[in-house]
This record gives sequence, C-alpha cells and structure tokens, in this order.
Amino acid sequence: MAQSSFRPPPPPAEIEAALVEARDLAVWWERSEKRMLSRAAGFDSFELLPAAPEAGLKPTIGFFADASVGGKPVPVMGQVTDAFFDRPMVRAADKKEAPERFRAQAQEFALHYWLRNQVDVLPEPLPELGRPALPPYLELFSWSPSLDLELQGVNHVQKSFKTASGELGTFPESEALRIVDLRQLGPRYKWVQLNRQLLSFDLTLTAGSQLSLIIPLRRTVPVVMDAQLAINRTHPAPGVLGEYGVGFARIACPAGLLRFGPDKDQPGLDLQFLRILDSGEIRLRSVTIVAVPAKLLDVSWNPLRWSLGAVDFFSLGMTRAITRPVREALDQLPGVPLDLLKALSDLPAGSKREFLQEILAQEASRNLRTLLATRQVWMTGSDWLNPLSLPPWIHAGGPPQPPVPDLEGVTA
Repeated sequence: MAQSSFRPPPPPAEIEAALVEARDLAVWWERSEKRMLSRAAGFDSFELLPAAPEAGLKPTIGFFADASVGGKPVPVMGQVTDAFFDRPMVRAADKKEAPERFRAQAQEFALHYWLRNQVDVLPEPLPELGRPALPPYLELFSWSPSLDLELQGVNHVQKSFKTASGELGTFPESEALRIVDLRQLGPRYKWVQLNRQLLSFDLTLTAGSQLSLIIPLRRTVPVVMDAQLAINRTHPAPGVLGEYGVGFARIACPAGLLRFGPDKDQPGLDLQFLRILDSGEIRLRSVTIVAVPAKLLDVSWNPLRWSLGAVDFFSLGMTRAITRPVREALDQLPGVPLDLLKALSDLPAGSKREFLQEILAQEASRNLRTLLATRQVWMTGSDWLNPLSLPPWIHAGGPPQPPVPDLEGVTA
C-alpha cells in the first residue's frame, strides 16, 4: 500500500486557521441541524440520494445555506447521511446488558481503529499459483495478474502534529498509517494533520443534457483534527447510549490533477461517527459542509493519465501491472493548468446548482461506500477492548493482506 505523499504538510498557520473555521461550522451545524433536516422554512434542503429502507438507509439530505464563520455569513453546501451499521445478535438472557457492552466496543473501534482501516480491496483476477517468476524486464509484458492489491476507499496518512506543549513535528513513515487514538487529541496532541487519499475515484459530472465529464483520478485532501472536533459523547440524548467518531477541518488544497471547488476553498468540515442506540442498533452518521465554490472545477490537462485509467477499466484490471508504473510517474508531473468548465460562468444559476448537487451526490455516495465497507473490519474484531485479540493488520492499518503463496513443492 502506498504511504508516501510528495506534497509537504501545510504550514502550521494554515492548519490552525482551518481549525478555527471548522469549529465555527461545527457550532453552526449543532444549532441548525434539526431545522435543516426537518426542511424548515428558510433552509434550502433537498433529497440528494433516495432512501433504501430494506438496507436501513435513510434519505441523504443535501443543503445550501449561509453559515456563520468568523462572525460573517458564508455560503456553504453539504450533505447528511444516516445508515444502518450493525445490530449484533445476542441471547435473550443478555439482552438487557448487551447494548452497553456494544457501546463500549463501538467507542474503542471508532476512536482507536476506524481511521486506520477505511480502505477496501478491489476485485481482481486470481494470481496463477505455480507461475515461474519472470525477470523485471518481462513482467511489464505479462498479462498474468500480480499479487499486488488495488485498493479503493480512503487511505489516511498522518503527516504532521503539534503537541499539547506546542512542539511541532512530523510522523515517521513507520507511523504514517497507524492513525493516533483520537483520545490522544488534547492530552498529547493539540492537532494532527492527515492527508485523505481517495483511492480509485471516478468523477462523473453532468448538467442537464448539455455537459458531461467523466474523469478517473486519485485525490488527496489535506485535513486536520483536534479534540474540539472529535466526537466522544456517552449518553448524549435520551435513547442514545453514545456517539463516537472524528471531525476533520479541510485545508485549502491548491495542487493536484483535479481540484474541486471544495478542495480549494475554506471553510470545510467533515464529521463521521457511530451512534449507538439503547436498542443495541448502531447507526452510521456522516456530515459534510464545504464552502460554495466560486469556480466549480480546475483540471490539469493530462489526457494520457486519463487514457490509462480508461484502459484499465475496459480491460477489467488486466493491464494494471503494465500501466501502474506509468500512472504513478504521471501523478508526479505538473500539468498545464486548464479550466475545462470556464464556460459555466455564463450558465444560468440553475445549471450551476445542478453541478454542485452532482458534486455533493458523488461525495455522499463515495463516503457511504467507504464507511459501510468498514463493517467487515468491525465484525472481524471479537473484542475491541482487548488489543491482543485483534489481527496485526488492524493495528497497522489497511485491509487484511493475503499471504504470499508458498510455491515450494508445487508442480505444474
């Protein structure tokens, strides 16, 4: 799994400015959430993605609003997702005590291990066992699938920190994926800055029947978390045993192959947490709030990079072994800035709104898939309060790695 990122951490002043703005957004959201989700007058909210009652998924609500940030109104947009996560089966004799036990388990999972394991493995052809090893210069021309895993979801890489005493530092590469326990925010760290690397992300933008754009890409969004944004609430409301998760402040991201408006502008806030009900049901909640961008999309013109992504897609992944080195090299090359959507400035407000809603829908769908995929990790842990009972890959971060086949004694 790639851990390195050539982008240096943002300056501490930018990190702390992003935190201040995100805290204002968090306060505004706490005051506005009920009225927003109830479609109260004065709030521009709408159904972004439909409900799926059979899967325990409530409608994803999108919204446009003016949030109070720094004492001034700032146009923002966002989305809220509420989905079923788990309801463990218990014996009838344990039904009374079980919800509190699940609460403690979910708290440990969400605050200690969740961020380390928000990646999933893409389906790939099985490797050929017993295939003789080829020299490197011939591997490039082999159509046999490799043992390398192609990942999807979000890969969190922690980059820099500020301690509670004010000392600045960077995490060693060996700790890049071992995201800190969120309960260390405050006592040990004032803040921790991460890169959220969105893996295998295909962007599709449409506006009516006039404009459409499909781009295969990877995005890296720098974010920062601190104790004030972390969610660690026990018995916060009637019927709710606990809410546990993380809050991220988005940091303006001026570089990259593709830059969404929300990547370039602040303020920005992402919340993701598990809500444990007194019935024992665990629900997933996700909230995204970002500034409404003045410019919808900036693209660095790199048609070769996009073409390689299309080749991999239509070959069902069989060309990844050949194209991966080229794609990784192209990711490091600066592109020629090109605003493909400059003409959108002349479109009616309704068309721009359609593009913004499409961006929100893409973000909501990707977030939901990524976070629901972590149910596999959650179900893997038999006792999250006992670290020695957990597989090593859960501590290290990432999906379980399949063992390398032992070819000794294998004959054709």
